[in-house]
Amino acid sequence: MNPIFTFIICLLTSFILPTVLGVSYKAYEQDWYKNLKRPSFAFPDIVFIVIFPVFYILEAIGLFYIVTYDNKNSIWNFVILYLLSAILSGIWSRLFFKYKRCDLSLWVFFFELPVGWIFLFLLYQENHFAWAFFLPRVIWGFYAIFANVEYFRLNREFWENAKAKR
Repeated sequence: MNPIFTFIICLLTSFILPTVLGVSYKAYEQDWYKNLKRPSFAFPDIVFIVIFPVFYILEAIGLFYIVTYDNKNSIWNFVILYLLSAILSGIWSRLFFKYKRCDLSLWVFFFELPVGWIFLFLLYQENHFAWAFFLPRVIWGFYAIFANVEYFRLNREFWENAKAKR
C-alpha cells in the first residue's frame, strides 16, 4: 500500500475516531462546565484545544509505524488496543460532559489507563519509535485521573444534584 495513503488513513482515523466518539465535545462552551470549581493545577481550556490535536497527530504517526513495519505481535493486537482506548476515552467524555457523571467517568479512567499501559508495554517490545509517539497521551492520562478526582471532590454537591435530577 502507498505509504502516503496509509499515513492519510492513520491521520483521519486519529482525528475522526475521537470526534465520532465524543472526545472533542465542546464542554468549554457549556455554562455548567464554566461554573465548576477547578483544581489548582487545572490547565486553562485553551490548552485542551491545542494539546489534543497534537496528541492525535502523534498517534497518527505512531499508528503509521505500527501498520507499516513488521511486528512480532499481530498488527491487530495494537489496532484493537488503540480502538479500545479510543472507545473508553469517548465513553469518559460522554459520561463527564453529556451526562455530568464525574463518578462514573472516573471508573472509565481506571479501565482506560491499564489498556494504555498494556498497549505501550507491547509496543515498546517491538517498535520503540512508534512507542515514543503514544507515550505522551498515556502520561497525560495520569494528569487526567488526578484532575477527574479533584473535579469530583471540589464539586461533589454539583455532581450529586445532577445525578438526583435524573
